[in-house]
Amino acid sequence: RTLVSIEITTPPVQTAYATGDYFNRNGMVVTAKYDDNTTAIVSNYQVSPNTPLTLEDTKITITYREIGVSATAEIPITVKNVLRKIEITQPPYTVDYYVDDKFDNTGMIVEAFYSDGSHKPVTTYTWEPTRALTEQDNTITISYTEDGVTATTYQDITVGEAPDLVSIAITNPPDK
Repeated sequence: RTLVSIEITTPPVQTAYATGDYFNRNGMVVTAKYDDNTTAIVSNYQVSPNTPLTLEDTKITITYREIGVSATAEIPITVKNVLRKIEITQPPYTVDYYVDDKFDNTGMIVEAFYSDGSHKPVTTYTWEPTRALTEQDNTITISYTEDGVTATTYQDITVGEAPDLVSIAITNPPDK
């Protein structure tokens, strides 16, 4: 019998990828068809590309060879650049607070890092807690969401009691 074609009789579990991912053949069943109308499930096929996926990759080509005959089939895929993490690349100007102060993000720079290795500063992040701080607060949780993916990082802070007022004094008397 001679190989005529191959068919992907069960698609892989995963067809959507982030840049940098590798094709995952889990769940995929490839069936060889022969000139005598028989079929056989095969597993010793090759996939291309077999390198990290890029935005330009739109399909995976499956190639099966048997006794000098090759057959191919294709699977459409989607590849997106995906948010992987965020980092605080410059802390806020203030990290020491008194009880009842609120977190101040002035001066803080948050960068988003993506699956293709790129990164950029973001300004639409959120933080918790947004309420008045207590002595139990020692971390601010910073979150950023893009295309349904949320990344989180943390900023350490210190919160203490405001010093008690002991006295006041006139250090510069008025002219009159």
